[in-house]
Amino acid sequence: MGWLSDKLFGKRKKLDIDKMNANYKAYTDFMGEQEGIAKQMMDPRSLLNLSRQNMLRNQQYDFAAMQGNQISRMGAMTGMSPGQTLANVSANYASTRGDIGKQFQDMLFDQYDRGLGLMQNVGRMKKGEGDRLSNQYMAQINAANARRNARMQNMFNLAGLGIKAGSEGMFS
Repeated sequence: MGWLSDKLFGKRKKLDIDKMNANYKAYTDFMGEQEGIAKQMMDPRSLLNLSRQNMLRNQQYDFAAMQGNQISRMGAMTGMSPGQTLANVSANYASTRGDIGKQFQDMLFDQYDRGLGLMQNVGRMKKGEGDRLSNQYMAQINAANARRNARMQNMFNLAGLGIKAGSEGMFS
């Protein structure tokens, strides 16, 4: 029935895969961005993580300097020898350097976990939007095809009635 039914009832609508892919483009683009962010969060040498490490390092050194000043003042107030005071300040700085390493490791693990969690949540939202748009598009195609099929069925019914009426008239 191909070309005749197309002329009479309109062409049957077909899914356009490019349109389907276009509905998911924002999702795939976003996932690419999220993958980049996640890779930065997981790479200890990324600009993001190096900046955070520098921030932690500066905070710890400021804190260690403040503690060193307090140790020096306490040593002077209690009559501690300058050598003992220097040894205590030095021990404090060594402890601070060890704390920084642990904080870097904790920060990197936390960054990794948060990055993946964020990527999963937003990815689900974007996929849901792509699904919604695709389902809406498929519903439009199905409705157009249902209307076409209804027009065809009506035409066949009318043709059947005409044939029936004609045959009853011929044989009566």
